[in-house]
Amino acid sequence: MKKRLIKIVAILLVALCAMQTAGCMCVPVAALSAIAAAEAVAHKDDLDAVLITESGNDVVLPMPSGNVPETEEEEVLFSDIKYEKPDTAKISDAIRQLDAVIDAGESAPDSVLDQYDAVLEMYNHLDSEESLAYVLYAMDVTEDYYSDEYDFLVEELNRIDLELTDVSIKLFESDKYAEPMLDRYGPVFKENVYLGEKLNSPEIQEDLSAEQKLVSEYDTLLTTFAAEDGGKTYTMDDIIGIASTDYKEYVRLFTQYYSQLNQKAGAIYLKLLKIRNTIAKKLHYDTFADYRYEGYGRDYTREDIQELQKAVKEHLVPLYKSAVIRQYLTSPDTEKGLDNIPLSTFMNRFEGVLGDFSEKIQSSFRYMLRNGLITTDVSEKKMETSFTTFLSDYHSPFIFTQYEGKIRSAKTIIHESGHYANFYYMQNYGWNISDPLDIAEIDSQALELLMTHYYDRLFGNMAATERTDQLIDGLYAILSGCMEDEFQQRVYENPDMTLEEMNRMYYELADEYGFAELYGYTGTEWAAIPHSFQSPMYYISYAVSMIAAMEIWELSEKDFDAARDVYLTILCRPANSKFRTLTTENGLKDPVSPATVKSLAKSVSKALNGD
Repeated sequence: MKKRLIKIVAILLVALCAMQTAGCMCVPVAALSAIAAAEAVAHKDDLDAVLITESGNDVVLPMPSGNVPETEEEEVLFSDIKYEKPDTAKISDAIRQLDAVIDAGESAPDSVLDQYDAVLEMYNHLDSEESLAYVLYAMDVTEDYYSDEYDFLVEELNRIDLELTDVSIKLFESDKYAEPMLDRYGPVFKENVYLGEKLNSPEIQEDLSAEQKLVSEYDTLLTTFAAEDGGKTYTMDDIIGIASTDYKEYVRLFTQYYSQLNQKAGAIYLKLLKIRNTIAKKLHYDTFADYRYEGYGRDYTREDIQELQKAVKEHLVPLYKSAVIRQYLTSPDTEKGLDNIPLSTFMNRFEGVLGDFSEKIQSSFRYMLRNGLITTDVSEKKMETSFTTFLSDYHSPFIFTQYEGKIRSAKTIIHESGHYANFYYMQNYGWNISDPLDIAEIDSQALELLMTHYYDRLFGNMAATERTDQLIDGLYAILSGCMEDEFQQRVYENPDMTLEEMNRMYYELADEYGFAELYGYTGTEWAAIPHSFQSPMYYISYAVSMIAAMEIWELSEKDFDAARDVYLTILCRPANSKFRTLTTENGLKDPVSPATVKSLAKSVSKALNGD
C-alpha cells in the first residue's frame, strides 16, 4: 500500500501523564512519579493574562499584527469548507478509459499523459475529502457518520491505488509512452510506482478494511474510556483531580485506569496483530515491521535501528535519568512548568516571534489564523490526538489539537506549526510522491528547539525552566521513539504473543530505557499510544528526526543564523527527498549513526549542566 503524502503526517496523543512533552508525541508515564501529582496542584499565572472571547467552543483569535501578505491561492475559510461524499466510481471509469487508450496506442504521448494528469487530480480530490472526513471524525468520535465516511474512503483509495499502479506500470512499459512518461515524471516517480506494486495487492483489500475498522474501534475507546472502581467511573481528568487531596488513591486509580484500558485496547491489538501478520505474509515480507519500514520510505534498516537503540541506551539513558531527577524530582519548585498561558496571549507572542525568525513561517501562520485552519477547543468528544493534515483541494493545511492553557499546549502548537509551514509551501504532492516521516518530524521538532531562543518573549519568567524542559523532552523523544520501535519490532517478530507477555516485555524495555525507575511503569502503558494502533512502526521517526533536530539546535548555539538556514532548507525541500541524504547534504551528521548519538550526548550534557 503506497504512502500518500497528503494524508495526515502526525496522528499523535498528548496523554494526561506525569511528564508531558510538547507537541504530538505520546508520553504515557505511570503514576508513581511525583511529577504527575503536580498536575493537580493549583498554580499561579506568571504570564500576562488577556481576556479571551469565545464563539462556540473555539477561542476567537485576534488578527495578526502588521500587514498580511497576499497569497497566490484563493483563500477559503475552514468554516466554508463542506464535506461532500465523492463519487469514487468516476475515477475508476477514467482509469479504465485511459487503459483502453494506452492499449490502442493511437493517441499522441502528450495527450495520453494529460489524461493521466487528470486522473491524478481526481485522486488528489478524493484524498482531500478523506483528510477532511478524518478531521470531522476527529472532532467527535462518538458520531458514526464521518468515521464511516473516512473508513469508506480509506478502503476506496486502497482499491484505486491498485488501479493507478497498474495503469502507471503499463505506461512505463509501453514502447510508445515509456520515454515520455519518464521525462514528465522522473525516475523517482517510476521507482515509487514499482514500490507501490510491492506494497499493495488485491489479496489484502479485505484485510486492510478489517484493519481500519479495528483502528476506528480503538479511536473511540481511547477517547471515551473511563475506569470502573467501586461502582463509579473515573476519567483521567477525574483521577488527576484526586492527586492533591489523596495521592495514594490517585496512584491506585491511575494504575487501575491503565490496567483496564490495557485489557480492552489489548483485545483490539491482538486482532490487529493477526490481520497485519496476514498482510505481511501475503506480500512476502518476513514480518509486518519490514513491510511498514519499506512503506514509510525509510533509507535505513531495522538492523541499523537496532544498533542505534544500543547506543541510545548506553549514552542517552543515563543522561536522561539524571536530568529528570535534577529537574523534576529534587526541585523544591513543585509548580515548575505548570503555568497557564491564554491562547490569544500565546498566539500573539508566537506570531511576533516568527516574524523575527522567518517571514516565511510567519506568513503561513498568519494564513492559518485568518482562515480558521486550526481547532484548539477542549472536548471529551474530540480524538485524543494532535495532528496536521493537508486539504489539497484548497491547498490548505489544518491543525487539530486541544489547547488546555498550559505551556505544553503552546509547545504543541509550535510543533504543529512546523508541519503546517512545510505543507503550506509544498509544491508537489499527491499520489506516489513520497516524503519520509523522518524528515517531516524535523519540520516540527527542530522548530520547537529553535524556538527556545525566543522563550523569554514566549514564556516570560518561565523561560529558563522551559528551555531545560525542552532539551529533556528532546531526549525523551529519542528514548521513547527507540523503545516503542523495539517493542513493536519484537511483537511483530512474535505475533502469537499473549497480552500478558507483551505487558511483561514492555515493562522490561521500560526498565532498560530508564522509564520504569523514574515513573513506575507497570507494562500496561503502551495501550494508550495510538501510533501502535493507527500508524504501526511510526514511532522511530520521532527518535531519528529528533537526533537531526538536536544537531540543528547544537549548531544554533554557535551560529543561530546558520542553523536557521539549515532548518528552512530542510523545511522547503524538494519532493521525494531522502532522510539521510538530505540531512548530510545540509552539513548534519548521519542521524542513524551510533557515533552521532555519542557526540550529541556530550553537547546536551554540557547544556543541561550549564557548562
